[in-house]
Amino acid sequence: MKSIKGYTLVELVISIIVLGVLAVTAIPKFIGLSQDSKNAVMMDLAGKINSAAQIVYAKSVIQNEAHLSPLFTGTLPTNYGDVDGIKTVYGYPRAEDIDLLLSSSELKFIDTINSGKVVAIYFKKDDQYQDCFLTYKQPTEDNNKYRLLFANPVGYDLAGNRTYKTGTQPDCR
Repeated sequence: MKSIKGYTLVELVISIIVLGVLAVTAIPKFIGLSQDSKNAVMMDLAGKINSAAQIVYAKSVIQNEAHLSPLFTGTLPTNYGDVDGIKTVYGYPRAEDIDLLLSSSELKFIDTINSGKVVAIYFKKDDQYQDCFLTYKQPTEDNNKYRLLFANPVGYDLAGNRTYKTGTQPDCR
């Protein structure tokens, strides 16, 4: 009589348990990849803005325009510096002109805050704006630098509005 070779029930159960343990430890690493990629895009954006702003500042120093600030005639600001068509405030790009420094289909500049002195830059994916965003605040006085802050979602207030916490690192969800 021929003997039939195969795996015993105990061997099959043990291999299923081992595969289950491996899956439980590996799945959380793959779940976080989407969040990591969004954070990487926002960090890349911050790096691009930093580089571009430093180039604009260097050019404004060369053109002797780094000290220029907007003077207000009534309610309209005048006397901006100008570097290659980009208006500057104390040598750095004006918040309203930050989109001239960047080009990306995944990012959308949809909000100016504080009379145009701050601009919010949102991450866009599949025609949906994501919750985390980057804010660029132009300098407000001489010998001052622009500020970049990430706004990360933390929950909702009692009225149902999204609440954010600002920081120097993105935490997109």
